[in-house]
Amino acid sequence: MLMRIRQRVHDLRDVPPPLCGHLEPLRFKNAYKGQCPACGSFWDVSALDAGLLYDVTYPVLRSHYNAKVGENKVRTLKSWLDKLGIDFSQLTVCEVGFGGGHCLKFLSDNSRKAFGIETINENIAHAISLGISRESLFSAQALPAEIPGKVDLWVFSDSFEHLPDPDTFISWVSGNSSRQARLLIIAPEAGSLSDRMLGRLWPHRLHDHRFHWSREGLVHFLSIRNFDLAASFSPAKYVSLITITSHLLQKLGTPGWVAERLNAPILATFRFRFNFGEMGMLFGKRDEHH
Repeated sequence: MLMRIRQRVHDLRDVPPPLCGHLEPLRFKNAYKGQCPACGSFWDVSALDAGLLYDVTYPVLRSHYNAKVGENKVRTLKSWLDKLGIDFSQLTVCEVGFGGGHCLKFLSDNSRKAFGIETINENIAHAISLGISRESLFSAQALPAEIPGKVDLWVFSDSFEHLPDPDTFISWVSGNSSRQARLLIIAPEAGSLSDRMLGRLWPHRLHDHRFHWSREGLVHFLSIRNFDLAASFSPAKYVSLITITSHLLQKLGTPGWVAERLNAPILATFRFRFNFGEMGMLFGKRDEHH
């Protein structure tokens, strides 16, 4: 028992500084949450030692290749863009972490130019099968210094919280952005009502969600990197029972083969709007010439 306590203290001392960039020491209310006292963003300490191996099981167990799930994602993204008044028909866009590629296909078909960035090779292959040009797709592990076109709109739909090194990545984003570039970010909100009520049972407390951003933390992080908050909104999503089921099974740690069998097609036919502790934020690049 004493060894466990000593190991836990040692682990807490090894928790890195918060990604938000605030300098105050982390506060530990328990052994599972290292919170920034300035903004409320926090490390999920229990997830820090978990592996971050993203392979084909990730999209499969979450039904990312399901056409009905894809339709819901496209409908959701369109509703966000309409709500924000973003006409992207003449813009160059880039979706970071495009998953099954359904939204990227929608962006590609309706924008001036579209790029996509992904970690999982099978997701890149699936996007190609949807008709997206291979030359428009980039592996997150081997990004070129420059992509062929300055990006006007970056889309982070449930992907920002997965970035292992957001500082380096946003620096790269800035270098590949137009002067009027905007970032659309949808992410779980640290300090949301559901987070405060559920604690470790919060559905977004997953092994691959290590750092949870608060609104204040994300605004601070991007502000010192020359992106200012332009708008915020509640990002309700069109989801089906298959999406709810797959995420619940993931949270419960259900074996993959069980999750696959329970993802019955009929579960994809029922759709409703849903937001459980997520924030939607639009940032604009600061004009450094003024």
